[in-house]
Amino acid sequence: MIAKSSDLPGGVWGMSGMRQFVGILWIGAFIWGIVALFQAEWTTLVIAIVAWFVLGMIFARTNSALHRAEVSNASEDSVQIGHLVHAGAWADALTVSTRSVTRLRRAVRRDNSQGMSGPLGAALLNYGVLQGANGRFDVAMTSLGEAESHLARAAKQNPHAAQISTVASEARRLLTESASLGDVDAFRDMARELNAVL
Repeated sequence: MIAKSSDLPGGVWGMSGMRQFVGILWIGAFIWGIVALFQAEWTTLVIAIVAWFVLGMIFARTNSALHRAEVSNASEDSVQIGHLVHAGAWADALTVSTRSVTRLRRAVRRDNSQGMSGPLGAALLNYGVLQGANGRFDVAMTSLGEAESHLARAAKQNPHAAQISTVASEARRLLTESASLGDVDAFRDMARELNAVL
């Protein structure tokens, strides 16, 4: 079962803070071990090594749970965006999309995570199309270009991302003319098609 932010104590931010705290303790155990080594305190060194291994396992599990929660949040946002697009609530869909992109950008920045490039690219693709559906064509084309870049990076490791990368390239090509003409309807049609797939 995938952990959602609502399942975690303090949500994603609580997990992030816990991960940082465990990381600091992990570094502290390493330094404690180095000091014990130079002072020839062998018992303390063994305790520091055991603490370092235990804290490393806790850090890895916390990091993994945080990653799963962020992907789950992005999935929930994607479903909500699909419902809003289907209902024709373009401004609300853009708001949810903005929140999703912000979360995923933060995750990529925090870990410099290649594993989040695919979800971020897909979210940016949807975000760019929704920007155009709301009449913000410059932001839309910039976001579509950024989506294409992230998805191309993710495509090197994931065949599904390669398919979405192809969709992003095609969407950008098709919507470039619509953006120059100010054609909101083309973006809205693309948003409906995308959210039927994503």
